[in-house]
Amino acid sequence: MYDKLIIDGPYLAHKSNCVKHRLLTSHNIDSTMIHIFLSTLRHIHKTFSIGQTQIAWESHGTPSWRKAILPTYKPSRPADSLYLSQLPDLQAILQHLKIPQFYSPKNEADDVIASLSSFANKTLIYTVDKDMMQLLNEQTHIYKDKALVKDTDFTLRYGISPFQMPDYLAIVGDSSDNIQGIPKYGPVKTRALLNEHIIIENIPQSHEIWSFKTNNYPIVLLNKQLTTLNHKCTCYLLKPDNLQPLDYYLKKYELNTIKNELDLFLSFGGK
Repeated sequence: MYDKLIIDGPYLAHKSNCVKHRLLTSHNIDSTMIHIFLSTLRHIHKTFSIGQTQIAWESHGTPSWRKAILPTYKPSRPADSLYLSQLPDLQAILQHLKIPQFYSPKNEADDVIASLSSFANKTLIYTVDKDMMQLLNEQTHIYKDKALVKDTDFTLRYGISPFQMPDYLAIVGDSSDNIQGIPKYGPVKTRALLNEHIIIENIPQSHEIWSFKTNNYPIVLLNKQLTTLNHKCTCYLLKPDNLQPLDYYLKKYELNTIKNELDLFLSFGGK
């Protein structure tokens, strides 16, 4: 049994919205994102024994601390208008279902997840973000692409320990976050380097990795700062504005599954 399930809210919401075949209500309202998001929660709870579910969200309106130290970090992408318009309704439904939702100003959802996971004994995280792999240990697992990933699975695949993931990404780079890696150092060479020295700070200044580019060392240290999750951010409960009665959302999006299994969905938030 897992004490806690932590959902990467932005990932699941975007994934639920980015499907080809759309679900429309009898009034021609697109309910795809909300239906799939809630159905995924139901599927995970049917698959695993879970004490409480929590949702981590981004903090909108305040740039992340990573953006402050590296303006080119994770270039902003235009958000889908349907996603933006229905996200408040989704969060309102989750509020009615008594599923705790959290955010942290100037931190990303990844940091919120890292902080929330530090307060539970056994945790399951739903995400595909490779940054999250650094959270893997005997008590914390990740559920991605309908597969359970444990720390031993990670080590078998990457050849390093989960705690070394920030160092690994700092060297090879992370194109999704616009973090530039070190030339001539790909996955194989980086794994060998970390197997020998464990962490970046242990690599001697005389090592060849620092000779490929002027001021390489501080750049890699900055990369590691960016790829390391913040385990100590202050998390706040999200309280949606302009909350309508639950029945309003059930009728609007024709959420018959929730209506018929309301007690089940209400149990997701735990006691």
